Amino acid sequence: MNTELKVYLFGPDAHSFDDLLRPRGPREPPLEQAPPAPGLAFPHQLWRLFTVSPEPGWAAYLGERFDLSWEPAYSHSAVLLAQIDGRFLAVTFNRGSSALRRELLVNDFGRRVAANWTPADGLRRVHSRTYGHRIRTSTTALNQAGQMFDFGVDTNREMVHSLGGLSESKFAVRTRGDIALRVGPESEYASIDRLEELLRGALEAYAGTEYRAKFPFLDDYTELHPDSGLARGLTRDLMVRIRAGESASADVDTAPPDELWEYTDRGTTRFRIRGDRETRLLDEVTLADVRRHVHQAGDDALTRLEVRLVDAELHEHHPRPLLSYLTAETRRDARHFVLANGRWYEIGHRLLEYLAAQLATIPDARLELPRWRAKDDEGAYNASAAAQRGWALLDKKDFRFPGARGTVEICDLLTPDLELICVKKMNKSEKLSHLFAQGRVSATLYASDPDYAEAVHRYHDDLRGRAQRRRPKPSIVYAMGTPRPGDLRELLPFFSRRNLVTEAQNVRDAGFEVALAKIPMDRR
Repeated sequence: MNTELKVYLFGPDAHSFDDLLRPRGPREPPLEQAPPAPGLAFPHQLWRLFTVSPEPGWAAYLGERFDLSWEPAYSHSAVLLAQIDGRFLAVTFNRGSSALRRELLVNDFGRRVAANWTPADGLRRVHSRTYGHRIRTSTTALNQAGQMFDFGVDTNREMVHSLGGLSESKFAVRTRGDIALRVGPESEYASIDRLEELLRGALEAYAGTEYRAKFPFLDDYTELHPDSGLARGLTRDLMVRIRAGESASADVDTAPPDELWEYTDRGTTRFRIRGDRETRLLDEVTLADVRRHVHQAGDDALTRLEVRLVDAELHEHHPRPLLSYLTAETRRDARHFVLANGRWYEIGHRLLEYLAAQLATIPDARLELPRWRAKDDEGAYNASAAAQRGWALLDKKDFRFPGARGTVEICDLLTPDLELICVKKMNKSEKLSHLFAQGRVSATLYASDPDYAEAVHRYHDDLRGRAQRRRPKPSIVYAMGTPRPGDLRELLPFFSRRNLVTEAQNVRDAGFEVALAKIPMDRR
């Protein structure tokens, strides 16, 4: 056999073989069940499915000059369902996984089994993803086995979706796992006669915890399938909170999906919520807009209603569920969950403890910032603060690089002690990402570009006078306005906490101090 096996595990909501396969669509050929195999001792079902490949997209291009006809192309796939020790599994071939009810699958089954079978120095392939409005997804393969640091993945800042390599288990020579466990054909247990042993071994490995000593970061993020019972329950709870008006906090917010940032960051894009009778154009999607629409719609409003981007010519594009425009953070039974880009994630205790410890190392700035009036936008607040405290107002005073290299805003406020204060309201995660990046960019440019450093000192000299002794290096202060009581570190949304830890370390790596400042703010 030269076929790689793909093995899936169903969760506890799967009670019988009848639960495992999704209903076929009206245009899909029916599944064909094969008779049971007499040589397999465990309960099983084999289903074959046939898919028709559509006419290729490039056919129209050639059809402009060539007289071609396209015959339907059929693809053969199969799903072998198995029941082992009361658990249901599926072994799929070709496109067989398309027949499974994916909401019932255990999302980290393959990843955990592969991690338990793979030694720490036996990795060959890693797939990871960063978060924020500039997402980096990377799949890296090594020509020989190595450790996680050989892949250049910072596991405190990236989510590892899958990993694989050489196996130290008798059940596989090489393996890889994400939602599915992949076992190479060279394993003697990959034969159908020894399949039951392989499935039992995989179940035993999934229950094991050896991976925590080798790859502890794997418990940091667990993505929930949107149709799983847990994800649906979290979404229902979120709907209740929004309708009850409990969403006016940092725990629930609105933000365009990360994947649409290149469109929503242009300033000319507007939004329209479709799915009910109100279709007015919106400059941004706010919690008030969400609350109004979910009050008018049914209990499925967050997943049924669509938000569409509207360009300057009023063309609508890139529809996404309303849920994709929400961020949320909640706890249930001592478990921590966050919502981002329409997906729920469970956050592991190791990562939460790491972030808390790192945030604790960022001191509070010794500054008394003026109160932020509810009627003031960021520009008005900065101007008022500069006037009241005698600080330099650098908001919108961009540093222009020689040539055509663009411009950079140094900071919003500059103090006599050479503190570069970057200011934002603490109400949207993506705006806070801009805030943290602004401080990092200013610190790295000051360290690497003499013209930039000289521009900072010119502003500082104008503020204090050239006779005053200046600090050897500036410090970066992240100042955030909020009416909520409590410590900033605890008020920040989860992904903002993670971004702050990352960018604060970047500032320190450039040789600068970094601090936090909370701006008292009036409620609207």
